[in-house]
Amino acid sequence: MAGQVTYTLSETDYVAMQKEWWWNRFFGRRMLWWLLICMVMGLVFGRVLDPPGPGEEVLSALANVSVAALGAAVVIILQRFLVLPYRARKLYRQTTIYDGKPTTVAWSEEGVILTTTRGTNRYGWSDFRRWHDGRSTVLLFLNDRQVFFLPRASFDAAELIDLRDTIARSVRRNG
Repeated sequence: MAGQVTYTLSETDYVAMQKEWWWNRFFGRRMLWWLLICMVMGLVFGRVLDPPGPGEEVLSALANVSVAALGAAVVIILQRFLVLPYRARKLYRQTTIYDGKPTTVAWSEEGVILTTTRGTNRYGWSDFRRWHDGRSTVLLFLNDRQVFFLPRASFDAAELIDLRDTIARSVRRNG
């Protein structure tokens, strides 16, 4: 089916979108590789800085990997809860197109049409690499870094169900 919604993006919507994007990316394959690299580095640096004594190899290795994983988790949590909201608010304020101007999104079996005060953009469903239905936004990924987002609060229940069903039928995979 087809539908249309008009909304005005707020700073809160933008921060929520950035958090959804980050969370979606966090659980991707790339993040698992980084975690594995941190663990290997912990193992290597632990052996170099504090070589294990006789019979302590396994215990030392487990301790070093655990400390590296804990350190990576602390850095990730600091980024998620401190740095990301600050940067998202800053980016929102720098983007003048969001400055209290209405946005209209229309969707159909062919794709999405985005209309703002600056013009109209048309996206076919094949333009999107993947999508993610988050807690506060629906993310449509053009590539790994560029995302087109729709705040869920702007849709009533029937519109949201129709939009999600249309996306599920039309976009290659859910991410």
